[in-house]
Amino acid sequence: MVMAQALYKALHSDSTSAQIHVVAPEWSRPLLARMPQVSKVHSLDVAHGEFGLFKRRHLGKQLRSEGFSQAIVLPRSFKSALVPWVAKIPRRVGDIGEFRHGLLTNAFPSNKDKSIPSVCNYLRYINIESDITLVKKQYFPELSVDHANQAKVLEDNAIAADVPLIACMVGAEYGPSKQWPVEHFASLIKMLKQQGMNVCLLGSAKDIEVGQQIESQCDESVFNLCGKTSLLDAIDILAACHVAVSNDSGLMHIAAAVDTPVIAMYGATTPAYTPPLHSKAKSFYVRLACSPCWQRTCQYQHYRCLKDIMPQDVYSAVMSRL
Repeated sequence: MVMAQALYKALHSDSTSAQIHVVAPEWSRPLLARMPQVSKVHSLDVAHGEFGLFKRRHLGKQLRSEGFSQAIVLPRSFKSALVPWVAKIPRRVGDIGEFRHGLLTNAFPSNKDKSIPSVCNYLRYINIESDITLVKKQYFPELSVDHANQAKVLEDNAIAADVPLIACMVGAEYGPSKQWPVEHFASLIKMLKQQGMNVCLLGSAKDIEVGQQIESQCDESVFNLCGKTSLLDAIDILAACHVAVSNDSGLMHIAAAVDTPVIAMYGATTPAYTPPLHSKAKSFYVRLACSPCWQRTCQYQHYRCLKDIMPQDVYSAVMSRL
């Protein structure tokens, strides 16, 4: 969802009068509200994995009156192309995907090469062909920040605004093959605290347990905010941070999009496909024979791709960006 903003920015660079509407799950509305290029959000009330034919058909009929000239379908699934087809939008662009030739008017060959950044795949839908080295900074995601809310959230959590703040995004929805070890996070935090820095842990409610595990291994106090912030609050907190240390996750991309330097750890995935789009980002990636495996758990149960990323190296990367 964050990386899709590159497409919105590119569309606006061609036509500042373009009206961009986004069909998306309701949870993403706060995130899209921080993208000035998005004029309106149409919520699609379907659960992950749900086909939801009648809901998609209903929304498509509602959208007919909007008079859209073009729809760009980013997901590759058959069901995701149903709404613009029902809405009778004249130009419908996207990958061929799941045999959806009849639903699209401009079908691109499916590009499953994960050595090409996904943001580049999005840009090719509007004829911007590039690799990541050629993606102009003007297309990098850039979320707006509510500074009044930022000050309130920092105050509510007793986080001093005059002390360097480092964020650690400790979870990964995908699974343990994308999670840097708890003991490594704890070791890093100890080194940062010795330098007089504040550290906050960020994550969803699903990350509460891992946040508590890290906190219990730290000699110094940390601000454990896992499961305690809204998405908007997390955006504003990350904008106040000097550096963000993260697994390959959504919060990693949010940090980059609020202009916070990111130190990212990759295990089962690769920075070639979903890099943090920030000029001062640093990605750690151990190139094992089995990497990247794209599996949720390590088939060999050693997780060396993450364990071999040493806390001292990550600490040095953080310090070099302060």
